[in-house]
Amino acid sequence: MNGMPMKRPFALSAMPNSHRSELVVNLVLARSPDNQALTGIADIWRAFQGLAECGGLSGAMHDPGLARALVCTTDLKETTVRASFRDLVVDPAGLFVLANMLHWLHEKIIPLQRATILWPANERVVRTDEPQFPDPWPHYSFELEIGDLIDDIDLEIELMAPQPKAITDRVVDTLSDWLLATHRGGFANEMFKPAESIVFLGPDLMNIEADYVAWFIEAIRADESALDSLLNVLEWIHQNVAPIRSVSLGP
Repeated sequence: MNGMPMKRPFALSAMPNSHRSELVVNLVLARSPDNQALTGIADIWRAFQGLAECGGLSGAMHDPGLARALVCTTDLKETTVRASFRDLVVDPAGLFVLANMLHWLHEKIIPLQRATILWPANERVVRTDEPQFPDPWPHYSFELEIGDLIDDIDLEIELMAPQPKAITDRVVDTLSDWLLATHRGGFANEMFKPAESIVFLGPDLMNIEADYVAWFIEAIRADESALDSLLNVLEWIHQNVAPIRSVSLGP
């Protein structure tokens, strides 16, 4: 356990799914959703799916580079919502990340009465009220330098070779998947609760060259494990988008 228990403001239960690699989330909403709420719910599914697909939830158990596109289906009937994600390969602690995102949804978009999660049977079901996050992958394929992470953080990515704009754009889009999930409370803890968990980008945001991408993060209001997830995302980028020579995190 990484911190004090996280009290959920709605009924939340999790149990194994009979399907080994399928995740199912069933929500009972406190009221009928309007268009804004429907957009917010869709954002949660997109944020969770995006982070899982680019290795951000692979942890130390699964090679982030092997993360792949998920088959996602959703269904809404009055005040009940169902979402399923097939072909999911994710660290057990990804369940806590998902619980945090549902907590964010409850506080920021639409209140939930109940959430039931059927977690893939090939992964352990962890508690959803004890802060725990996927560990970092222990075998990064690039040189890694980590400096002082207390205040502002510069993320500097040096690629092995110059790349066309379409490739560097894809690098940035993949980093944005991590950003969206962090903005949606995925890495909240008792200090930075889901509704308060956010990443502040600096005024210059980023610098992009053919063989270099820099992202300027002014502050992270989230558990430091969010950066472990970010590094796993970079491993996925290295294996699937463009080989990375080195990564630097810090001032």
